[in-house]
Amino acid sequence: MAIVKSKITEESNIQLHTEYDQEFIDRVNGQLFSLNAYDKDLDDTDTLIMSFKTNPLFNMHAKIDFICANLPLFELLEAPTITADSGTNIVILNNNLNSDVVSGVTNAETVPANTGTLGATISDDGTAKITKLLGTETIKVILKKDTVYALRITSDTADSIGHINLFFTEEG
Repeated sequence: MAIVKSKITEESNIQLHTEYDQEFIDRVNGQLFSLNAYDKDLDDTDTLIMSFKTNPLFNMHAKIDFICANLPLFELLEAPTITADSGTNIVILNNNLNSDVVSGVTNAETVPANTGTLGATISDDGTAKITKLLGTETIKVILKKDTVYALRITSDTADSIGHINLFFTEEG
């Protein structure tokens, strides 16, 4: 069974569609967390970057949805050096509204393009790079404990919209 979230943005009338499996949620007693970053005005070569540090006690089982209204470059970056508090904080949500469990993820923020070194580009299969020249990409990956990651969309046309959805559970 799948749960679907949809949102139609007022600015573009583009439907942002996210789907995740109930099995993904059930693995950890219904604790599904999420982070979201959005930019409604990406110009050519502009970037939308979300960074965060994973829980020091648990692996992050992540489903990452990159959505962009053009032909962007999507990247998952490990161990970037991000200038602390250089961006806008992102609220970490527990999508189980009946729960008061809090994620161990820290330093979740959107960051400006020139705030540090973005580190190695990795993919869900361990190869050198995730590059997909389409409007959407979904990556499922288990991220390391106590590690900083960045998710980046690089636009290749003016007046585009970028959206990053990160859904995750934290497991031993």
